Amino acid sequence: MNRLNSTDLLAFVLMTILLLEIDFNNMTTLSWIGLVVSVLWFILFIIKIILPAKEKK
Repeated sequence: MNRLNSTDLLAFVLMTILLLEIDFNNMTTLSWIGLVVSVLWFILFIIKIILPAKEKK
């Protein structure tokens, strides 16, 4: 859990709020861009959590 910092958690909260607020019945270009960026960021966030951290020597 030490690999996560406060910026990661803040971005997680903001992206989650963005996904909850998107109206899928009325999608604009900006909403599509926000959706794609959020999904890509979530994928990278999960990869960051799963991959082992490099050990500092």
